[in-house]
Amino acid sequence: LAILKEIEIAVDKELNMQIHLDKSGVKHHSDGVLFLGYRLLGNYDSKLNFGGIQRHLSNRIKFSVPTQRLLKRYMNKGFLQKAKKGKNIKYVARRVDKWIFL
Repeated sequence: LAILKEIEIAVDKELNMQIHLDKSGVKHHSDGVLFLGYRLLGNYDSKLNFGGIQRHLSNRIKFSVPTQRLLKRYMNKGFLQKAKKGKNIKYVARRVDKWIFL
C-alpha cells in the first residue's frame, strides 16, 4: 500500500523509528483492529437523546476486550473446558491448582 509506505518514510524521518511491516497495516475501521490487547472499533453515527433532542456523535472509538481470544488461551492452559448442550456453549473452570499466567 502506498499510504503505508508514506507513513514508514515519515516515521523514519521524523521519529527515527522503523515500522515492522508484518505487524503494521491499514484496515477498514468496521473490521476493528487489535492493539495492545484491546479491540478498537469505530463507533460512528451514534445517536443520543437529551430531553427529546436527538444528538449525533461522530468519531468515537469503542474499546473492547477480545473475550474469545482470552477464553481460548485459558482453555489451552487447562483452566477452562467447553461444555456444549445443544446450541449453548459454556466455559467451565477445570483447575484450581495453578496460577494463571498469560
